[in-house]
Amino acid sequence: GYDKTAGFRRNVRMLEAWASALVLGFPEGEARGTKHCIAAAEKRGHPVWVYDSAGEVTHRTGPRRD
Repeated sequence: GYDKTAGFRRNVRMLEAWASALVLGFPEGEARGTKHCIAAAEKRGHPVWVYDSAGEVTHRTGPRRD
């Protein structure tokens, strides 16, 4: 059957594989997987930038890289 947790586990594996990566989030609608990845990245200390559908930054953690 379908494994509903596969995407969440994949998010964690990616974050662990690239421990210093800047994470960019583009959540649309419900976006449970994207929201999970953003929260998991912040928990692990990744810098995170979240954008809205207009391309504006709505949330930023970590050092600025611009």
